[in-house]
Amino acid sequence: MSVATPTLLPRQHRFPHLLPRPPQPHPTPLSNRRVYGNLNAVRDLQREMEDLSDEENELEDINLSIHNRGYAFLVPIGRNLTQQEEKND
Repeated sequence: MSVATPTLLPRQHRFPHLLPRPPQPHPTPLSNRRVYGNLNAVRDLQREMEDLSDEENELEDINLSIHNRGYAFLVPIGRNLTQQEEKND
């Protein structure tokens, strides 16, 4: 079944291609759109440092809560009191 087109350009496909593009046999040149030389001028280092310190504080709190789990309500095997009650005595 041949399809005649009025121009040299092929018609657009009615159904899009679902396969990914084949790999390039050679390296492609870098695009001029993204310039990494001015990356530090765009970044807000102070805000990033604050965000990072907030995340570090959250992780420390989570680790501390994991470490202290059961401190007030679990009784270790062979003991009569919880660790908190032993500390208070």
